[in-house]
Amino acid sequence: MAPGDWGTWRRILEQAYKASILQDDVNARAEFALLLAQAYQSLGDYQDALEYALLAEELFQTLHDQTSYGLALTRAGGILVDMGKLDEAQAKFLVALDILSRVGGLELSRVHHGLTRVHFRRGEYAAARDQLQRAQTLKEKESLYSGDCPIRTSYLAA
Repeated sequence: MAPGDWGTWRRILEQAYKASILQDDVNARAEFALLLAQAYQSLGDYQDALEYALLAEELFQTLHDQTSYGLALTRAGGILVDMGKLDEAQAKFLVALDILSRVGGLELSRVHHGLTRVHFRRGEYAAARDQLQRAQTLKEKESLYSGDCPIRTSYLAA
């Protein structure tokens, strides 16, 4: 199975998600919901992606896992940007920024990157550039980086 084979990953994740429901494992269910959101988003199925992201938000909030809740908000925000729902996306990103700032999350660059996308799509290029610079500064400080949130410097040229 190739790393970018999201269709296969989606099927595997759906099986794992169903197993987590049968085992009444809320933690695993939340994690698999968030991964399914990413898989569906990568496949361009934004409605299903959003449903799983919102479910992950709800589950992580119930579990009082603030870092994962912030990540689920960030994922939902990115999906909303893809859907063109910029006001809703910005609201998700701002809540995520507040939460991850308070808990010291290492994923703040993702939030600023999401806000970059919102501002860029609105034609607010100075604000997009500011958010991108914040994302890049934070990215340099973060020790872990997963490749699903690249920092796109093309926004700086706008």
